[in-house]
Amino acid sequence: MPFEKLSELRSEIDELDERLLILLAARFKTTTEIGRVKGINGIAPIDPIREAQQQARIKMRAHELGLNPDFAWTLFKVVIDEVVENHRQFSD
Repeated sequence: MPFEKLSELRSEIDELDERLLILLAARFKTTTEIGRVKGINGIAPIDPIREAQQQARIKMRAHELGLNPDFAWTLFKVVIDEVVENHRQFSD
């Protein structure tokens, strides 16, 4: 039945979304610690060299996985921008 298959696929998407959220929460936990270290040591919240390295790595890996590299970078850039904003709280 097509509706059963659709339901199965939607359940799979829900599970993948849950895993993405768990990974995102773990990433922000780690980046919060990085923000604290930067704040304590007077390191700027943004690191253009690191961001350029991340962009190259993410785009290359996205390409290897068959994803649109620009889309993947746009998605990660949203996350990175939020991280930088969170780091600013430690630099004031």
